[in-house]
Amino acid sequence: MNASISVRWLLASVSLIFVPAAGVAANYPNRPITFVVPLAAGGGTDIISRALASEMAKDLGQPIVIENRPGASGSVGSAFVAHAKPDGYTAVVGTTGTHQNNQYLYKSLPYNPFTDFKAVNLICVFNNVVVVPVSSPIKTIAELVTAAKNSKQGLNYGIAAIGSSPHLAIELFKREANFSAQGIPYGGSAAAAPDLLSGRLDFMMDSILSDLANIRAGKLRPIATLGKERSPVLPDVPTVAEQGYPNFSAIGWVALFVPMNTPEDIVDKLSASLERVYAKGDLPKRFSVPGVDLVQMTRSEFNAFWKEEQTKWSKVIRDSNIQAD
Repeated sequence: MNASISVRWLLASVSLIFVPAAGVAANYPNRPITFVVPLAAGGGTDIISRALASEMAKDLGQPIVIENRPGASGSVGSAFVAHAKPDGYTAVVGTTGTHQNNQYLYKSLPYNPFTDFKAVNLICVFNNVVVVPVSSPIKTIAELVTAAKNSKQGLNYGIAAIGSSPHLAIELFKREANFSAQGIPYGGSAAAAPDLLSGRLDFMMDSILSDLANIRAGKLRPIATLGKERSPVLPDVPTVAEQGYPNFSAIGWVALFVPMNTPEDIVDKLSASLERVYAKGDLPKRFSVPGVDLVQMTRSEFNAFWKEEQTKWSKVIRDSNIQAD
């Protein structure tokens, strides 16, 4: 075999090594994709996931199946996807809990959200709200802070779930506004509602989704929302940022993730599909979840946001010594 033939043979061999990987990405997807929802069916995250899957399936030309794998605060389903084949056909709909806060709240998880996954893109954000009983004299954030500082016995507030976005929000806000208050844990927003409505709780930070019915019924007074901008469903309620704390925001989010070793071009295809679905504008017609905002980001923008959120909330968890187990 002469030198020129040897070189041609070597180049052909190298090409054969790389062509299959490129071919898989070029033909992706060529079979159904599974989106694992690590929470029970019927909740806000599940509803949004099903609507998104339906629209992305149209865009990608393949079915997308929703598979609910609830358990252990989302750890069961998340761990399943972390150890799934990294080929783009299994993804998880992660949340602020499963793919951020739980890493710091639990002593051990069967996965690491930051090293076992790649982020595809943001799906939506859950806005939070500060509410007081309608019988309360408190009407603004300033009045809440003043009441907390002047109260001899101290104000108390409900915690729907230890380590949840609203719980961490109040811990952060207490530090920023320099006041103390006593948190009382409950087994969910519904469990806290009777004490909040009756005035046994002075205030609560909770998701708009949980409190909107009582707000609209005139049983709870919203005094602030916690996003950077006002909520479309509570447009007359100013944000905490508007009321003297310009850098304050505390929202929950939902995003799509795949196993860490998933090829980059496949992840980019999924992200681009999600962006196209949002740009098309049909997704909001498929679901109605009050307090949930569809926020479009590029993949790189979400990764930057995710990193900032990790830094911010891990510090709150450590400083507040919050543990969920």
